[in-house]
Amino acid sequence: MLVLDVAKRLIKVVQEGHGGGYQKHTHNFKWSVSVVKEPIMNAFVFPGGYIVVYTGLLDLLRRDYDLLAMVMGHEIAHALARHNTEKLSLGLAISIVSSMAMAAIGAGPDQEQQRKRQQQLEYERMRRGYHRTHARYVADGGDDPVPWGAAGAAGGYYPSVPRPDVPPISYKQQQKQHKRGGQQGPAGDEPPQPPSWMSEKLLATLSNVLLELPFSRRAETEADLIGLKLMTLAGFNPHKAPEAFRLLASVSDRSRRHGAESLIAGLGCTHPDSTRRADLLAKELEWMKANKALASEEVGNKVDYWSL
Repeated sequence: MLVLDVAKRLIKVVQEGHGGGYQKHTHNFKWSVSVVKEPIMNAFVFPGGYIVVYTGLLDLLRRDYDLLAMVMGHEIAHALARHNTEKLSLGLAISIVSSMAMAAIGAGPDQEQQRKRQQQLEYERMRRGYHRTHARYVADGGDDPVPWGAAGAAGGYYPSVPRPDVPPISYKQQQKQHKRGGQQGPAGDEPPQPPSWMSEKLLATLSNVLLELPFSRRAETEADLIGLKLMTLAGFNPHKAPEAFRLLASVSDRSRRHGAESLIAGLGCTHPDSTRRADLLAKELEWMKANKALASEEVGNKVDYWSL
C-alpha cells in the first residue's frame, strides 16, 4: 500500500498538468505500479506509465513516505520530460554525424566495404594466377597436355575455372600489398588513409564521454528538480528530499572518493554523484522558500552541462 499510495498522489499532480513542459503524451499513459521483491535499490518508470519499485529501495529509505515520494517523483519526471525519447534522438544524431566524419577521413563504412571488395579481387587474382601456372587440361583419349582453353580440352583439375585475364601475382607482391592494406589505385598509388590515431572506436568514445554521458547526467539532475516540485504539490515534505540522496550516497562507492578522483570517476557515470544531488536539492529548497509564488512550477537552479 505504501508504494501505491505515493504513486496515486504523484500521478494526480501530473494529471492536473503540473511538472512543466509538453505533457500531451501523458494523456495516453496507462499508469500501473509493480513492486518487485528483490534486494535491489532501484526504481524506474517505463514509457507509458509503468512504475516499478524494488523492495531493496524501500528498505534503504526506511519505508518513509516522503523519501519514497522523492525517488518516485524523480522517476515519473523522466517519463514526463520524455528523456528516453531525447536520448534515442541524440544517439541517432551522433550515429549519423560519426558516420559522415569517418567517411570524410576515409575510414567510414563505404571505405571499409571497398577495402574488403579489393581484398576479394586480389585473392581471386592470386587464385587464377596459380591455376594458370599449374593447371593443365587433357584432351579426351590423349595423354599430352594442351594449352589452357585449347580445342578439345575437357576434365582436368580445375575445369570450372575460366582463363584468367590478369597475370599471376607473386608471393612477394602479395606480401607487399598486404602490408599496404590490400588496396591499390589504378596507378598503383595507395588511397588516402586516416591518421593513425583516428578510428571509429575513438570517435565513439569521445561522443560517449563528451555528449551521451553528460546528457544522461543532465537528465537525471533535471528529473531531480521536477520530482521535487511534484512531491511538494502532492503534499509530501520537500525538506526530506535531500535525505533520500544522502541515503543513496551512503551505499555508493563513488561517494567515498574525493577531489579530482571523484570528478574523473564522474565523467564515466550515467548519474551525478548522490551527494551533489542532495546539495542541489537543498539549494533549490532555499530558492523555493524565497520565491513562494514561483516555487511550485519553476526551477531556480540551472542544470550544469557536465552535472557531475
